[in-house]
Amino acid sequence: MERVGVVGLGNMGFNMAKTLLRYGCDAIGYDIRKEQVDGLIALGGGGVPSAQEVAEKADIVILSLPNSPITEEVVLGEHGILAGVRRGSLIIDMGSSVPSSTKMLGVRLAEKGARMIDAPVSGGPPGAEAGTLAIIIGGAKDDINRAMPIFEILGTPEKITIVGPLGSGHMLKAINNYVYASSLWVSSEAFVVAAKADLDLKIVHKVLSTSSGHNRAVEDNIPNQVLDRSFPPSFALGLLDKDVDTFFAIAKELDVPVPTAGLLKEMYRVGVKELGADVGDSKIITMLEKWAGVEVRG
Repeated sequence: MERVGVVGLGNMGFNMAKTLLRYGCDAIGYDIRKEQVDGLIALGGGGVPSAQEVAEKADIVILSLPNSPITEEVVLGEHGILAGVRRGSLIIDMGSSVPSSTKMLGVRLAEKGARMIDAPVSGGPPGAEAGTLAIIIGGAKDDINRAMPIFEILGTPEKITIVGPLGSGHMLKAINNYVYASSLWVSSEAFVVAAKADLDLKIVHKVLSTSSGHNRAVEDNIPNQVLDRSFPPSFALGLLDKDVDTFFAIAKELDVPVPTAGLLKEMYRVGVKELGADVGDSKIITMLEKWAGVEVRG
């Protein structure tokens, strides 16, 4: 297998790099936090001091970065990917970015003879560590085929989906995360109302889990993060807020009215301001609890 570089060794990128190493890949990494690079080296990987050097030394470069502005800076900025990329290299953006930005970067990389695909993921750090991610892919067929051995290590085969040309993976990821953000917010409101009405929350959960109100938040977030009051920071509230913003920006580019998204964008922004960007996304319910004077516990 070709040498793989990972730029962005956060919760997702580090676990993806660790999984690649576990399967015998020759992997190197870079992050602005030296301790993350040192952690990868301790696992048997390689570490380099810049994104440029990752591009110089790796055949395939995975970007695992939080948003489009940071991704653009890492690719186009000083000591960035573009400065070191080689003809024939393949860049895979596995973060969540705005499709128009992804397409722009693809053009810039093509000027240097490099290729790009977008392959955002779902499944969180546990999925990255276990190699069970859902991967949503956009790009040219030959480039996707080249990257498929990596995707088959990081993801579950039935969850690997090819969507269309470059940028379409990020488009569908934004749509997916908007639907999830909506269900998390609405489910949180519903359980706060149920608690205020003094209903048995375990019965509420049972009914919603087996009826038309079923969704991912009811299935996972409420029983495993809210009712037990653990609120693990597995997916940051600030990242979900960013995802809703991304969906809203895409809809605006396409001239599609999305009034619910506009309201939800403002409400998640209030949540980040009140609770902080780094808390787990399920903690948004605590703001609703505060407003209602009740606690959802079971």
